[in-house]
Amino acid sequence: MRLEKEEIKTKNVLLLLSCYIIWGFQPLYFNQMDVEAMFLLTSRMLLGGIVLFIYLLIRGRKDELIAAFKDKDLMLKHLIPGAIFLFLDWGIYTWAVMNEHIMDSSMGYYVSPLVTCFLGIILFKERFGWEVIAGIALIATGILVSGNGFSNAPFVSISLMFCAPLYNAFMKKVNIDGMISTAVQLLCASPFCVAFILIARHGENGLGSMDLTQFMFLFGAGLATMIPIVFLAVSIRFLPLTLVGFMQYLSPTFSILCGYLLGQSISHDQLISYIFIWVGVIIYTTVTTVRSKKEAS
Repeated sequence: MRLEKEEIKTKNVLLLLSCYIIWGFQPLYFNQMDVEAMFLLTSRMLLGGIVLFIYLLIRGRKDELIAAFKDKDLMLKHLIPGAIFLFLDWGIYTWAVMNEHIMDSSMGYYVSPLVTCFLGIILFKERFGWEVIAGIALIATGILVSGNGFSNAPFVSISLMFCAPLYNAFMKKVNIDGMISTAVQLLCASPFCVAFILIARHGENGLGSMDLTQFMFLFGAGLATMIPIVFLAVSIRFLPLTLVGFMQYLSPTFSILCGYLLGQSISHDQLISYIFIWVGVIIYTTVTTVRSKKEAS
């Protein structure tokens, strides 16, 4: 039984790892697209939702989708509020990436695990050891001593601190498959996406003016939107939010690398924060890895 639980945990950790790797390197892909942020966001959501919906129909899972939509408690308490924070997160991040604020978005994502850990401890009574307190204290210290660590776009950093943790909290107790929950959320957003595309993108600016290469880029953006959020929705049900919170650091770390490759620089204040953050992350990951090995033996 313990071996089976370890296998389940390992599988979900790998899914979560894949999610953050894809998210972390998205800036490289999105910056190859000559479109405005809002159009990119709505296209990602619409195309991702269509692909996932077709896949679920082919797999004969239509009844599960219908059942999810009919479950008012599930929709009102979990999926809809979760979707709101998810799409806010995507929208702010997409704007930041397309407007040379990758470093600011990375700072926000570096701080958001603090919120995730606190929510896990406060809302779900998750157990935590000294390494969590040490990690949180070091991260908070790094933010405080850095001074202007949020650089010149504080609304990006501050907004992204809270969106992902609140999505995680709302989705934590969802007891349906991650593909179904993601499909429901994307389908709920589809009418708004279609409306924006039809109203704001028409004539020479519309979809009809796009060539095959541009459309394939958008289709790829839809896949890059759908796949990681499915991985997150599946894995978060089986992993403690404290672990999810600290694994969130992978995505902004990869994004910093993307920022450098795209010619953006990191400020001195942000560098101070990152040093404290990584010391905290190293302490947490080292202690939890050693503890897991002891418990498994």
